[in-house]
Amino acid sequence: MSSTTYDTLTYYPGLLILQYIGKAKARATIQTVTTPIIMPQASVQVLSIETQPNEGSYRLSWGDLPIGLPTDLSWDDSAATIQSIFRLTPGLEEVTVTGTFADSSSDFKITVTFTGVTPPVDILAIVQNGMADGGIPVPLTITETDETLPLAVQNGFNLTGDNIAVGAQLDILGKYAGVTRQGLGFYQNIVLDDSDFLSLIKMAIIVNSAGSSLATIQELLSEFFNGNILVFDYQNMQMSFLIGWGAGRKLICMF
Repeated sequence: MSSTTYDTLTYYPGLLILQYIGKAKARATIQTVTTPIIMPQASVQVLSIETQPNEGSYRLSWGDLPIGLPTDLSWDDSAATIQSIFRLTPGLEEVTVTGTFADSSSDFKITVTFTGVTPPVDILAIVQNGMADGGIPVPLTITETDETLPLAVQNGFNLTGDNIAVGAQLDILGKYAGVTRQGLGFYQNIVLDDSDFLSLIKMAIIVNSAGSSLATIQELLSEFFNGNILVFDYQNMQMSFLIGWGAGRKLICMF
C-alpha cells in the first residue's frame, strides 16, 4: 500500500522508541521514554452554566459509567458533596472538585480534576439536565481546560498540525531524518531557526523515501522552495542547491 506525504512525515516520530531495540539497557531506556506517555495523568474538566438555577438536577456519565446513580446531582450540591459522589465511581477515587452552581463566587462553574486516571481520560457527558431558573432551562456545558499528558507528549514531536515540535524536539527529529541545523554558506557557517529547520526536516524525510531521478528531485525542491533555489551541476555525479529566503540567509544542500 502506498503512503502519502503526510504518512511519511508522521512516521518518523514513531522511531523515537525503535532506535533502542537490540541495544544495551534498551529495556530501561524504553521504560524511561514511555513512562510519561502511559502513566496516570491529570485532566481538568469544567462544568459551566451562565445563570444560577433555583431548581432541578442533572445527571452525568464518564465513559460507560454513570456518575451518582441512583441519586442525580442537585443544582445546589456543594463541592464536597459532588466530590464524594464522583469518588464512588470506579477509577475516580482520587478526583477533586471545586466550585458549585449555588455560589456566584465560583462563576457558576464546577471544576473537576481527574488525577490518577489511566489514559485516555474520557470527557464527562451530560445524560440529563433538568436545572432551571424560574422554569426557564439553564443550559450546561462541559469543557476540558488542559490537554492530557499522553497527547501533550506525543504532540511535542509533531511535524504537522497546530502543535508542531520546536527546539530540542526538532533536533531529535532531525537526527532521525539525517539533518542538522548547521549548514554551509558561501561565506560562513549558518544555523537554521526552527521554521527553516522544520522545512529541512520535512524535505529530508521525503528525500529518504523518494527516488533519485532528476524529475523527482526537481518536484521535491519545487514543492518546498519554489522560486528560491539555484541549481549547480558539477557534471561529476554531484549537484548543489543554493536555497535563499532573503538577504544573508543561505543554505547549500548536497545531493
